[in-house]
Amino acid sequence: MTIAADLSVPYQHFCVFSAANLKYDKAMSDPDPDVIYSRFCRHFTWDGHKLEVNIYRLSDRPGWQLEVINEEGTSTVWDDLFANEREANDAFQEALADEGIAAFFENVDTVVPFPGGRFH
Repeated sequence: MTIAADLSVPYQHFCVFSAANLKYDKAMSDPDPDVIYSRFCRHFTWDGHKLEVNIYRLSDRPGWQLEVINEEGTSTVWDDLFANEREANDAFQEALADEGIAAFFENVDTVVPFPGGRFH
């Protein structure tokens, strides 16, 4: 194993590499895919509470993602992708009709806290 780093240059990242991981990876050489936003994306107000509805997909993959962000910044993301943007929008409408606005504010048990501090 070879470690390549110039320690005289401050804050330089160094790479550890071996013959095993030097193979060409097409996915790594391609640029990041574009995010395609649906025409159903919108800001939504219900009983004085604001929601942001985001429906999007990556340009290199099928399937639409549904995310709802409440006014406190908490994001609710559906686990499954939808075949099209209309199905994703219908799922949002159904959740709102079945559970009300509380569905996007009261799911404290499902909130995953991110570790505090800064990335170094």
